[in-house]
Amino acid sequence: MDYPIKETILAKAVVKRRFQLATIALRPLLPLIKIGYQAIFRRNRSVRPYNHAMSQIIKGAISGDYPELSIDYSRVLLSKGAYEQVSEPAVLRSGDSLELTYGTVGAKADDIVIWAVLCVEMEEVLATQGTRIEGGLSLHIPRHLAPYRHHHYLIVGDRSYNRFAQSKYLGVY
Repeated sequence: MDYPIKETILAKAVVKRRFQLATIALRPLLPLIKIGYQAIFRRNRSVRPYNHAMSQIIKGAISGDYPELSIDYSRVLLSKGAYEQVSEPAVLRSGDSLELTYGTVGAKADDIVIWAVLCVEMEEVLATQGTRIEGGLSLHIPRHLAPYRHHHYLIVGDRSYNRFAQSKYLGVY
């Protein structure tokens, strides 16, 4: 089957741009991706955590038509699994301090809770970790990141880092 040259070139450009956007999105999130997707990697050694996350972003988090493609950060997953998520998470901002509160009812009191704050413009991620029983976490935004908007994600897993819930997007603040 013969395809016109222009359509072939356009199709290659679309694929290339989608990979570029996914790579840009994953660059600052890589340490969290390695943690959140390691359970999948243990089950299927042929797919590395980075590749699994890249596939997820390309399939579900890139929107628009070429050349106006963009990343929908609300659809980016930092972890994947069937573990129980925390209930009623809420983020409060007061100046350069952030406070995350969540319900403590759940699987086990010593489950880990990781709160990640992504600044897309500076390609930086801030993260803090606690346990489910704590009911909240706090984070200080550095001065160089303060003027920007931040995407907030929540990762919940068991204390041995073997099972995870699907990450939860908490919004932009």
